[in-house]
Order: sequence, then structure tokens, then C-alpha cells
Amino acid sequence: MTTDLITVGEDEPIDLVARLMDWHRIHHIPVEDERHRLLGLVSHRSLLRFLVSRRNAKEEAPTPVSDVMQRELITVQPDTPTLEAIELMKENRIGCLPVTAKGRLVGIVTEHDFLRVAGLLLEQRLRE
Repeated sequence: MTTDLITVGEDEPIDLVARLMDWHRIHHIPVEDERHRLLGLVSHRSLLRFLVSRRNAKEEAPTPVSDVMQRELITVQPDTPTLEAIELMKENRIGCLPVTAKGRLVGIVTEHDFLRVAGLLLEQRLRE
């Protein structure tokens, strides 16, 4: 689980989210309020869908994150077993799970986190 999170508020412009994803090389940005309550999530896929749908539109004002974010989220708690988290991601075909405790965002677990662990385990196994 990653606990050093990059997050945005729902009124931030979507251009900022795209730049943050690029600068930090991440695929998911949680959207939270001032009390760190999870409101939604912007994934690289939802951002791409939005950009493609708007490619010919002439916009006067920046689009807020709230217009693009996914609001219906599957979340886990810090004590959720790893295998359960993996199953949730596989069953729901999602790339991350926000981690919440007492209604507040405390971390995020991504497929990249599991890939890193799988790589270490495979490397260890191959050396045996």
C-alpha cells in the first residue's frame, strides 16, 4: 500500500490531474475533501475517455475533476487480507483500491504494488 498520496479536490481542473499523473508517473489520483474523505477517483482510463470525447470541443472554462471522477468505488481497509484485495481487483477489473479507515483516505494499493511483490517473489524463486 502506498501512503504518500497525490490527491486533488473535486473543484481542481482536470488539466492539473493529467499533469500530476504525467509528472509523478501514476495512473490513479484519489479525489478527497478537506477532511480527507474519499469522494472519487480519476484513473488514466477515465481521463483518456474524457479527453477523447472532448477532443473537438472548444471549452471556455476548465473542466473540474468532479465531471470526470468515478464516484462508485470499491475500497478496502488497512487490515484487508492481500489475497482478498487481489481478488477484488481481478473480479472487478480495476487497477487500484483506495484504502480507507474510519471514512478517511489513508492509502492506495495498485496493480503496480502487486507486480513489484510478484517480481521479487519470482526472482527469489528462480535463484533457489
